[in-house]
Amino acid sequence: MEAQVLGKLWGEGRLEDQPCRVGSLKTNLGHLGAASGIAGLMKVALSLHHRELFPMLNLNKVHAGIDLAASGLTAQTSLEKWPEKDGAPLAAITSTGLSGSNAHAVLQAMPEHDMPYFDYKNTSYLLPISAHTPEALQQATRNYAQFLAAPAHPTIHNLCASASITRSHRLYRSVFQGQTIAELSNQIEAALSTGSTFSQGHITMHTHTPLRVAFAADIETSENWATCCKHLLAEPAFFALISECDHILDEALSWSLMTYLDDAHQEQRLSEPAIKQIGNLVLVLGLARLWIQWGIVPEALITEDMVLAQAISNLAAQLPLKQVFVQLLQQRVPELQLESLDSSDIAPLLLPIFSCDNAEALHAMDCTLILELGTTNEQTPEKLQEIPWLTVLQSGEPKTYRAELLATLGYCYQHGAAVDWRQVYSAPFRMVNLPTYAWQRKRTWLDWLSVEEISTAPEEKYRTAVVETSSPVSATAEPATLRQQLAELAAGDRTAFLLSHFSTTIMQLLELESNPQLQREDTIFALGLDSVTITQLLNHLQQQLGCALPFTLLFNNQTLGTVIAELLSIIDRPATEKSMQIAHQPA
Repeated sequence: MEAQVLGKLWGEGRLEDQPCRVGSLKTNLGHLGAASGIAGLMKVALSLHHRELFPMLNLNKVHAGIDLAASGLTAQTSLEKWPEKDGAPLAAITSTGLSGSNAHAVLQAMPEHDMPYFDYKNTSYLLPISAHTPEALQQATRNYAQFLAAPAHPTIHNLCASASITRSHRLYRSVFQGQTIAELSNQIEAALSTGSTFSQGHITMHTHTPLRVAFAADIETSENWATCCKHLLAEPAFFALISECDHILDEALSWSLMTYLDDAHQEQRLSEPAIKQIGNLVLVLGLARLWIQWGIVPEALITEDMVLAQAISNLAAQLPLKQVFVQLLQQRVPELQLESLDSSDIAPLLLPIFSCDNAEALHAMDCTLILELGTTNEQTPEKLQEIPWLTVLQSGEPKTYRAELLATLGYCYQHGAAVDWRQVYSAPFRMVNLPTYAWQRKRTWLDWLSVEEISTAPEEKYRTAVVETSSPVSATAEPATLRQQLAELAAGDRTAFLLSHFSTTIMQLLELESNPQLQREDTIFALGLDSVTITQLLNHLQQQLGCALPFTLLFNNQTLGTVIAELLSIIDRPATEKSMQIAHQPA
């Protein structure tokens, strides 16, 4: 039936020498149960990625009832290059379940040409590596060293974005920073060559001391605020914040900060001191939004400015900024004479506020990092010297801004931060085949699963059973155990006996700790059986009863009661009637 459906979907109208190739994953990996659909999707995706048609294994003969050629289909039994044709390759995956849940998806390969190369000028990238144990982390780092030493390697953007976004991040972490692949490679080799440096400087376990960040924020009237803003506009989160503030400024003052950044000599509606105040205010808020978007969310604020604290609190809680921003303008630039807003519109503060003098409270909340939002690098207050204090932009050199941001982010990552890497590497990138972990290349097989059980087709088992039961049974042959027990029971007791037998057999098949208490009304598919265990159950019944059973027995009957009723009717039929039925069964 499935072949007929696929033939109608994909086979009709094809040229004879261009059939639709059909494959199966079960012959490659075995029975995967609930994971079979996603595993099939992975096989098709890999086939499209490598432009190769993967073969099925151990297909010797197609079922006599399936005419592949008439359906425009052919079984893929050898590894081949993807046929050349116009357009990107297409493939489909079909997953069918015994319970009737079916899914079908169509996939298209990525274009052959590479994606545009995105890079930040004069800056660096972070390459995070993590594992469950220090030993696994060191081995993973060696794998990256070998990977980067190969002649053909990806661009640094594609590499770092793939390693950051597509990998899970484990407890033990290492991070390397560089502008080129060569710099990353040199850093990794240096770390591996000095074991003590590697273990102390590049591995951090964060289970016991999770990162707890406090933002230190104040609005200093820095002279280079415009330069900072211009270079930080490349960061999407910063750009979004400054655009939001610019819209508010244009609405309230008919003045645009973005226009001013493009041309500082334009006709001004505001005095230079007012512009400087606004610029520094937007710079601090933009940096706060940037870190929050990257996943570094503060749990406290260190500031003397309560309105600024309100604004950052709103950013952390993803609340509207307009009312608080206007309040900040009123406070910092009173000469603007903006109309006051009703304070009831302002949300309550959601973060605790501390001053630098209140170090005891910060220690009490187990603060592990203070992140200063700004370009100043003042000396850490004496009372807070036990807590790491990092200034976001230390050098004041625009060409190193992103490098400094990433260096601080790398520190946070190593100390357990749940970094949102999709925001850090928001530019498009092409996926890279990264170095694998040791366990990814190990073959896995279920010890209890018989090779003969899963490699013999059900119809083949059925034919064997038919041949055995069609032959005269020797007079000396011992009757099947279950059949003999049923024969010794009264007719009214046989249903209860079979229910108990089903219960014991299913407990063994599913490796349950105790017998399930089955009722006649229980449905087959509610028992937890799948295609393999149903086949095993059917074969067990055939052996125990000494007769062939139709493969549809457990599919056409919805409840155990109807299954048992049909079983008993098959057992009670005269031998001649059973022989006629067997002779008419399809091969």
